[in-house]
Amino acid sequence: MRLPVRVPLPRRLPLGSLALGVVACAAWYVTASRLAYRWGVQDGAPAVGAIVAFAVAVTLWRWTRGDHEQAALAALRCPRCGEALATAHDHARPGGVGVGVQRWACAGCGYEHVEALTCPQCAA
Repeated sequence: MRLPVRVPLPRRLPLGSLALGVVACAAWYVTASRLAYRWGVQDGAPAVGAIVAFAVAVTLWRWTRGDHEQAALAALRCPRCGEALATAHDHARPGGVGVGVQRWACAGCGYEHVEALTCPQCAA
């Protein structure tokens, strides 16, 4: 019996993506600070810029994390530990809402993910 080859997914952002994120956050900080200053909030302009930059950083981080998780699920690898994922699909019930459910589970670390996913059999 041949064991599947474990292909680890990258855990860190490439340096170019990280640099682009820092530049984007800095640009949003400067823009929001200047707009707040023009609108008459001179004392609070740096705080407004920092809040906007933080929101941009969190958004970019969540997008990257979601992309990593979707790539791992497509490769049937656990996003946490890289082990193989077990999958199961529950078909939509006849006369029900018409939505199937796809489940992914990792026996190694206990990761579980569930999505509404309708296959061609569920749609019929």
